Amino acid sequence: MDGLAALLPPLLPCAPRAPRLLGLTQGALLAALRQAAERIARMREASAACLQRLLPAAAAAGVPLARELSAAVCGRPLEQFSNLEALPALAALIAHPALQEPLLEGFTFSIGGLDSQLSTAAGDALADAVQERLGDDVAALEGLGGSLLALWRRQQRGGRLCTPLLLTADLLLSRTGLRDLESPGSTFPEQVGHGQVALLPLSATCCQAAGLSSPTWLRPPAAAKLLLYNRSPATTPSPSSHSPF
Repeated sequence: MDGLAALLPPLLPCAPRAPRLLGLTQGALLAALRQAAERIARMREASAACLQRLLPAAAAAGVPLARELSAAVCGRPLEQFSNLEALPALAALIAHPALQEPLLEGFTFSIGGLDSQLSTAAGDALADAVQERLGDDVAALEGLGGSLLALWRRQQRGGRLCTPLLLTADLLLSRTGLRDLESPGSTFPEQVGHGQVALLPLSATCCQAAGLSSPTWLRPPAAAKLLLYNRSPATTPSPSSHSPF
């Protein structure tokens, strides 16, 4: 990351005449933004330091959204990223569609982590930002939901983010305007893949069914049925894996 922060700034004056360099810089900024919201404190701090070195030159070169990122990141002490104080400022960037997917990925890692303080702080920052920045704007909320589903589709071949994604979806469905959107045309297993459906805990779906009364994208009773009758990868059951239901 230090090498990236040292290499790109001298090249950025050429970026307006080099679309590939412009795209590479934007990709580097998005990757660093994702890591600035992830669960490891030293990684958040290192990513913020990288952004603070890259963003002034990126903004001067006209890299898309570099000025918005700079306003949220630059000028802040690096310890604010490790001690979680910077999370609300990062979450506020959710208003920019191009930043939603990397932000959601970083926040999802934090929300689904084992550190309860981090999980709570990240969840509160994300939910509050969505409410304040997107409010009841249906088009904006649908765009955010599309970003979440795009992230889910990218992760469908592995189970690393399965539970964190479920927790993040539950957070957004219970505390933001996403709960009032109509159900999309495609079904849940088409969005996330049969392999992940098999990994989703039925207990979490039942808790959602008990706690939410408003229309949601993932209607809880339907979700519970999907967990019961959809195809799933063959597994070797253990004595403790049999459902009491």
